[in-house]
Amino acid sequence: MLQRWSIQTDRVLASVFAGVTLSMSAKVAPYVWHVGKATWAGRSRQIWFARGFRREGCQAAVSLLRANSKAVVFTPTDLGAELWHEAAGNLVIPLELVTSLDSGTLMLDIEDIQARIEDAIAVDIGKRMPTMAKRSQRAANIESLTRVVIEFLRSARDYAFDTKEKNGFAQLLPRPAISHFCKQAGIKPHDFSRCLDDESARELKVYWGMTESPELIMSFRKKASRRKKPTNARSAELLAGHRG
Repeated sequence: MLQRWSIQTDRVLASVFAGVTLSMSAKVAPYVWHVGKATWAGRSRQIWFARGFRREGCQAAVSLLRANSKAVVFTPTDLGAELWHEAAGNLVIPLELVTSLDSGTLMLDIEDIQARIEDAIAVDIGKRMPTMAKRSQRAANIESLTRVVIEFLRSARDYAFDTKEKNGFAQLLPRPAISHFCKQAGIKPHDFSRCLDDESARELKVYWGMTESPELIMSFRKKASRRKKPTNARSAELLAGHRG
């Protein structure tokens, strides 16, 4: 039997944002909530939460966010953040990239959030082009992250063929959490979306889009300089990254 879960948005937000001054209220249900305010990156900032973006039906929610253009908006996912930012223009931060589970409680990474706010401020004052040093570091991060994603695709491909041989059908190796890829690449979590959004990261975008498609994974043919079949230990490590 299919089970349906009912999530109380107010209670979830109150738990996630326990460290800020709360004034919780649904402004345009079921799309937008006003959460409260917090002092981040040197000044008090209004905090909003948005979810369930639809091209049709969200006009009132989008208008409200546009009227609060200086607010920091949070969404559950990176995809949601992209859609709301495109529609409303606010700084939108995906909770999946700035939260971690600590003793059963979701904790905000305030340092990461403030770094994102400071980046947005830099754009607002016209610093749209990274310095040469930043550009060089971004390119290095993209290269490192691409290498890690390719390594996962190889492991996932071999895992799929191995399980097909053993069981008669291919199984998809679960994609680890984004934090796992960042750790393996040696980059900070807030750099992940910057790398993926960079116009020069064409190869990274293609490979990242393959990571949850069994068909694309099994057809993956990127060659390595020294090809090694993933060991059971390596598959176990990736599975642990998925759980973490």
